[in-house]
Amino acid sequence: MDALESIVKQVIEKNPSAVENYKNGNKKSMGFLICRSMKLSKGNANPERL
Repeated sequence: MDALESIVKQVIEKNPSAVENYKNGNKKSMGFLICRSMKLSKGNANPERL
């Protein structure tokens, strides 16, 4: 598993309500999840790959 995949899995596990909101059609939740991923990667992740 690469570092990016690990970060995304952590964010999904720690934010189940945001994931559920996204699944229910709230597209803004994806922005929140990407933001959390960027924070964990200390800005090194490419947001287009998330």
